[in-house]
Amino acid sequence: MRAMTDWPRFLSVTLVGAVAVFLLDILWNGVIARGMYGDYPMRPESEIRALLPFLLLTFLLQIPTFCYIYLRVYREPSLANALWWGVWGGFFVLTPNLQYFVGIPHMGWGLLAMEVVEGIVLMMLAMGFFALA
Repeated sequence: MRAMTDWPRFLSVTLVGAVAVFLLDILWNGVIARGMYGDYPMRPESEIRALLPFLLLTFLLQIPTFCYIYLRVYREPSLANALWWGVWGGFFVLTPNLQYFVGIPHMGWGLLAMEVVEGIVLMMLAMGFFALA
């Protein structure tokens, strides 16, 4: 049996969720945990702002794709399944970045671990929103 997708609803929910998670990520990294980066080599703020549209695009592509895969993997979606999928998704979405982070001076294992936790929490929030919407 072929699974049906209500595309207008799917896209509106996942895109709103992606933007919300993007804003939470900006709030976390730019305001709440800004001091966590200490000696981490950062780009100038003007360059970071110029890259935000590209970062938003990655959220707008990755999160709906991840939600679509979730609908295909779990035939009986639930909040528990969505959150569990978010745990794995957050880890695997971030995994390619880990090899990059290791090569950055002053990254440290603590900051690396925090980035992994942040990725997992953000994907759990996105999937929780998706499951409840």
